Amino acid sequence: MTHAAGAAADRAAADRAAPDRAARRWVVPAVGLLALAGRLIPVLTAGTLRGVHGYDDGVHLAVAQRLLAGIVPYRDEIFLHPPGIAVALAPFAALADPLGDSWSLALARLLFIGLGAVSAMLVARVLAPRGTLAAAVGGGAYALWGAAVAAEHTVYLEGPIGIGLLIALGALRRAGPGSAAGSRVVTRALARSGLAIGLAVTFKIWVAIDALVLGALVLSRWGPRTLARWIAWCVLGAALLLAPFLALAPGQLWHDVVVVQGGRPGQDKPLAGRLEALDPTAALHQVMGAPVAVAVGVLLLLAVLAPLLARRRVAPSAWSDPVWWGVLAALQLVALAAAPSFYVHYVAFVAPALCLLLGAGAGRLASSGAWARMSRAGVPSHAPGGRRLSAGPAVVAVVAIAAGVGLVLARSPLATDGRVDNATLADFTARHSCVWTRNPSYLQVADAAARQLRAGCPSSPDIVGAWLVLGGGGSVPGSSARTLDALVLEELRGSDGAILSAHFPTQDLGARSETYLRRHFTRATTAGSLELWSRHR
Repeated sequence: MTHAAGAAADRAAADRAAPDRAARRWVVPAVGLLALAGRLIPVLTAGTLRGVHGYDDGVHLAVAQRLLAGIVPYRDEIFLHPPGIAVALAPFAALADPLGDSWSLALARLLFIGLGAVSAMLVARVLAPRGTLAAAVGGGAYALWGAAVAAEHTVYLEGPIGIGLLIALGALRRAGPGSAAGSRVVTRALARSGLAIGLAVTFKIWVAIDALVLGALVLSRWGPRTLARWIAWCVLGAALLLAPFLALAPGQLWHDVVVVQGGRPGQDKPLAGRLEALDPTAALHQVMGAPVAVAVGVLLLLAVLAPLLARRRVAPSAWSDPVWWGVLAALQLVALAAAPSFYVHYVAFVAPALCLLLGAGAGRLASSGAWARMSRAGVPSHAPGGRRLSAGPAVVAVVAIAAGVGLVLARSPLATDGRVDNATLADFTARHSCVWTRNPSYLQVADAAARQLRAGCPSSPDIVGAWLVLGGGGSVPGSSARTLDALVLEELRGSDGAILSAHFPTQDLGARSETYLRRHFTRATTAGSLELWSRHR
């Protein structure tokens, strides 16, 4: 190689490395701070760090508390998800005695808020080689996307599975098409991505979709023997958390997590409502009708599959990462559309792939000749290779992120209208031995959950899960009840207090349990959106 050719190669390498270095220097940390603020500030301003955010997070902490007390999911009680979340929250559950349940819940929320910031940084980091605009747009979109914010402001399952997917995608990005199957970079990528996906599937079985796509990627690039190595790493990652529970109750774990979840009755959640959860501008326009929703859904699928359509004549072994991100996003979107149940935080399942695609598209636009013709904000600075840089990408990134901040401020993705009076709850539960409630969060914010667990109060950590199991003809471990009405009646008979929703006080109460409540309990007071009932003396 001549000196001139060597110098040219050095300049080309510097040109490729410059965006990566710049993104790592300021875009990645900036995106992390933006995501942290977007998740933490709404919680703090609403005063609900130690408050009630919903239902699922209370269930997850309750199962972890009961696990520490020797009540094992599947064997001793119903739990409709893999055990990863219970194991992950066990250290926080252990803090309930010295600090109180509400602080153990608050600290767990802070961890998950931090995980959301890390996920946004990982999106930006994966996109960094595609340029600063790619990293800023993709990472910024994840930082501010309402569904991601809603999923990562408290202890939901989507945060851990998202970070697992991003770790896996980041590892496989380093071993791109053309890497030798036996090379060190591929060996490391297989181990990191396999372990990450294996651990992620112990939180939610939807990760099976991610595993299917990433397995196809590994197979197409490096063949079946390498795929077998990757699957082994996945199995190892899953076994780290699953093995003890499988050993104790293999049949019940399969029944709760796979059979019951697969047979969930459908909710009345039309496609338009599900698409609205994806749309950051939903507050600015009317809800779509069914025909429009179908058309938008088809266009969205075509958009995420655009990288594949553009390379349809290319062998899968040579597909670039955005092609695989598009395939992944398409399958995840179909899963969200077909899922029997749906809540806004479910959409975070597809947020990593969508944001990576957005960032990749922005990076491609920034490096294209079309962008240079469109840009009118050039500045006479030069890259190491002598190329003229444009301020256009920076302007677009700033405008996009500012618009995202404005949308978050205009319509917070967090449900803060269910705020309850913690002090009143704490006073009420302190005057009762055992308080029944369908939502474990109410006992946790009252710092009563650990105390009632020690007292052996009758309770189900997941009433919705019990309803699904009993409705399918199953049974609740340790109970003779064959209907939810009978189960609630059992628990009310062992309680001297009850916390009910003021908006729907009879929720999950059947005819017998409601009759028993009204005959033996009196509504004592209210606490925000809750009714507090005491047994007659």
